[in-house]
Amino acid sequence: MSLPCRAREERRSNNFIDEEASTSCGYLGSRIRSMKKKTMSLTPFGIVVVVGLIVSMSELLIMLSIGSLQPLFNNRGSVFWEFLDPIVLTALVSPALYVLIFKPIQNQQVELERQNVELRRNEQLMMLIEAIPDAVFLKDGEGRWQIINQSAKQMFQLHDLPWQGKTEMELADLQPSFRAAHEGCLAGDERAWEAGRLLVGEERFADEAGQYVIVETRKVPMFDKDGRRKGLMVIGRDITKHKVLEARNERLTKLYKALSEINQAIVRMDDESALFPLVCRIAVDFGGLKLAWIGQVNEANGLIEPVASYGEVGYLNGLVISSKEDVPEGRGNTGIAFRENRNVIVNNLQNSEIAMPWRERSLRCDFGSSGAFPIQRAGKPFAVLSVYHAHIDAFDAEMTGLLEEMSRDISFALDNFDRENKRKQAERDLRIAATAFETQEGIVITDRDNRILRVNRAFTRLTGYSAAEAIGRTPAMLKSGRQDATFYRSLWETLIRDKFWQGELWNRRKNGEAYPEWLTITAVLDAEGQVTHYVGVFSDITFRKEADEKIHRLAFHDPLTNLPNRSLLQDRLQQAMMTSARSQRQCALLFIDLDNFKTLNDTRGHDVGDLLLIEVAKRLQDCVRDSDTVARLGGDEFVVMLEDLSEDAQQAAAVARDVGEKILASINRPFDLQGFEYHSSSSIGISLFRGNGIDMHDLIKHADTAMYQAKTAGRNTLRFFDPDKQTELEMHAALMDDLRQALPLRQLKLYYQVQVNEHGVMGAEVLLRWQHPEKGLILPMEFIPLAEETGLIVPIGVWVLQTACKQLKAWQADPLTSHLQLAVNVSARQFRQPDFVEQVFEVLKETGVDPFKLGLEFELTESLVLHDIDDSIGKMQALRDMGIRFSLDDFGTGQSSLSYLKRLPLDQIKIDQSFVRDVATDQNDAVIVRTIIGMAENLGLNIIAEGVETEQQRDFLERNGCLAHQGYLFGTPLPIEEFQEQLQQKRDT
Repeated sequence: MSLPCRAREERRSNNFIDEEASTSCGYLGSRIRSMKKKTMSLTPFGIVVVVGLIVSMSELLIMLSIGSLQPLFNNRGSVFWEFLDPIVLTALVSPALYVLIFKPIQNQQVELERQNVELRRNEQLMMLIEAIPDAVFLKDGEGRWQIINQSAKQMFQLHDLPWQGKTEMELADLQPSFRAAHEGCLAGDERAWEAGRLLVGEERFADEAGQYVIVETRKVPMFDKDGRRKGLMVIGRDITKHKVLEARNERLTKLYKALSEINQAIVRMDDESALFPLVCRIAVDFGGLKLAWIGQVNEANGLIEPVASYGEVGYLNGLVISSKEDVPEGRGNTGIAFRENRNVIVNNLQNSEIAMPWRERSLRCDFGSSGAFPIQRAGKPFAVLSVYHAHIDAFDAEMTGLLEEMSRDISFALDNFDRENKRKQAERDLRIAATAFETQEGIVITDRDNRILRVNRAFTRLTGYSAAEAIGRTPAMLKSGRQDATFYRSLWETLIRDKFWQGELWNRRKNGEAYPEWLTITAVLDAEGQVTHYVGVFSDITFRKEADEKIHRLAFHDPLTNLPNRSLLQDRLQQAMMTSARSQRQCALLFIDLDNFKTLNDTRGHDVGDLLLIEVAKRLQDCVRDSDTVARLGGDEFVVMLEDLSEDAQQAAAVARDVGEKILASINRPFDLQGFEYHSSSSIGISLFRGNGIDMHDLIKHADTAMYQAKTAGRNTLRFFDPDKQTELEMHAALMDDLRQALPLRQLKLYYQVQVNEHGVMGAEVLLRWQHPEKGLILPMEFIPLAEETGLIVPIGVWVLQTACKQLKAWQADPLTSHLQLAVNVSARQFRQPDFVEQVFEVLKETGVDPFKLGLEFELTESLVLHDIDDSIGKMQALRDMGIRFSLDDFGTGQSSLSYLKRLPLDQIKIDQSFVRDVATDQNDAVIVRTIIGMAENLGLNIIAEGVETEQQRDFLERNGCLAHQGYLFGTPLPIEEFQEQLQQKRDT
């Protein structure tokens, strides 16, 4: 081998890894076999043969030379010849041996050693590629396949095909069944070449069996030093099962939600006329179905006709389904489900025999599968729920089970409606009977001397005296003794004067039982106006009195704990304030709220939560005097009012604190809730008062404010009311009210802060400002938390996105700004809206912005995306398909998880300004920033730093590979007009 050839070979060997996109498995194998042959050719036998040939040739050459010089030697004498012959021989043979034997052997040993190293490296590379479970492809700059592993061969069924050196379209000709797959690969490769960096995406294709395969691809393009395409590395992972499982879970989740919605509707409904349409709508809106309808049999013609429907209702136009088995229209799944009272599933409407009469109709509506579920009433078939899905085989066991449960719940609801109707009818009958009973009041008729002449049956029933026992006696026989003589004197005076008396009194039955009655006495007059008789009509009002007492208790007591409620507390508080004004003694109001009570309700149910409230009420009563008041305001909020404490405020506060700490300790003790041991705690706010110098509503509010201060302090503690905190809360509330008007009054403004890289201005970040009419410019840190708290952040976020997209559209027409991108912050509450993706799509459609052409970037925080990682990935991927890019904002300030970070479809990481601020002076911040930059580079992500204010910060970032910056060093946030002037100035300079 010549030296130039060897040099070229060494360069190819040393650069194998760099040039792996242009190397094939066949090439590696042939090189390995060639090097092995060369190694085997250098044997001892071969060396001996070569040496012998060289010596023979040398001797022959010497003999010829000596023969031609023989005359010269003869003239010098034979002695000279004998002396010179061996010297000449040695002089000629030695260089020949070195040149022809030892030097090539030495060179060949060096070459063999280099080839052995290359052989081992190639073998290690092949072992590494084969060890990767994902499919690995190495293509050259022209897209020809050079190296693939067994996983790749299996994915494309290439074991028996000459794939090596073929392009995607040449492979498509070899494999017509994979043509769509190769065309998709070719398009994906081209996107990776254009991106010029790692590109992660998904590609779908059908295998030989016609089953769709979903592959997650990572494509890394490689270029030579002149920027020409050198090679492409592709790693593909089959995520079909994951996607199928994901879709299935989503479908089941929707159905679970639909089932939950229907169950809630059942509780609210009282007849099927309202329930059936709602069931159909929920099944489609929440269950992911294309059509749902409920049919009942028309007894006149035996057809199952829709009574409620939702979705692709055009399918039902002219639909004929019979309940009879003897006609084809009755042998579909709906007819069978009704007749045989069982679920009938057709998972492929295009090849099912029983779906034949409706095949064309199903094709027009793009239905793939269908299910029919009988609905019973009183144990008999009453209706059929028929549902349709776009996909084939959509009705698996779990989905069928959920829909079956749905139909059972509807059946239960129908039976419950019937039971409820019967109960209501019974109540109506009882009310009628009760009314009749009330009209059958006790009647007693006396003469003018008040002697009983006649009584009715009701009298006997109410008093226990028979007519025989009562007649001839006076009504005084019924006196209970509870009214004195004055009462009866007043009664007779009124009766004599007005000839009428009505009122409540207590009488006594024959058995001695006293009871209240409502009595009306009317004097009967003759023609001369003289009294001849008295008629008394009375009714037992025991139940009414009890009801009045119950109503009074319900009006002023909590029905669960039997404690005074807010109304009674206010009444007692009013009395306490008046008493305190007279005595000048302090009182205290303790506002008590249970910590984490909602968690108990959510995990254990409201029944267990109610048990805790009852036990807490008992413990609170044990902690105070009988003269004090314990009230429940509602939920888990209690109030304790301490009266008659002390004239000295400090002493009163000390007593109130002692009681509060006693309550804290009491509630801290474990609770036994039906065998479940529960540990609770509380937060207490205390407000002292004396006299009536404060409105009682404000007094309760003060105690409530102090309680929230205790919550803020970490719970399980108490705090006294602080007026300064109250002022702060009132200002907070006023600002919240103003914020509700900020958007409709157009007080919100967008500011733009420039973002730069090594090429100049690359775009801007959109920043929100509030131009308050009185307070001036308000920064986001003051009002964004309020917007999040009230939910106003959702409409505000939509407005911000609309305004930003309109600005992008305007920039597109100006060469100065057509290349700029806009970064828009997305709040957590806005991102977690179920229809967030749809909101963004509508804004893009409305403004006419194409993110693929115009750079629109969403900035998301770590805590936002990691809250529900699967939901975040799904939304981000859907938005990324629209062309929107993602930047992870404030990176490093949250609880980062690298395992989740690599799953997120991010484009950029933004270094938080808290790290940038001291990066030039604080070694820890410097290390953190370097780490973030290195991690971003390894993940193939762009990196940008915010808060860059000094040249030292910029220089440090650029030295370490972060070339994109944002901060006051380059420009402050500006209104759009001033921002565009800044752009013009930068271009001019």
